[in-house]
Amino acid sequence: MQEKLKKTKKGELTYREYAGLLLALSQKTFLTIDEVCDLYGMSRPHVLRIMGQPNANFSYFIGKRRAIDRQQFDDFIRSGLAKGV
Repeated sequence: MQEKLKKTKKGELTYREYAGLLLALSQKTFLTIDEVCDLYGMSRPHVLRIMGQPNANFSYFIGKRRAIDRQQFDDFIRSGLAKGV
């Protein structure tokens, strides 16, 4: 029997591989926007809308790339400060 596949930004993964990906992402300090989308199950426009809020202080630029502090983002979402979530 063929294993079920989950579509992600990283391509199609089996659910076992997907669980491993989520575990790895949950342990990283900084995430990319696509990694946040995979970890929290949000669309890219939704994450960008949250990042654009005036009280959002969890994203940083590392060179030209934007990185999101996972713990601060998680705290921001859980605090209820994110409008439209």
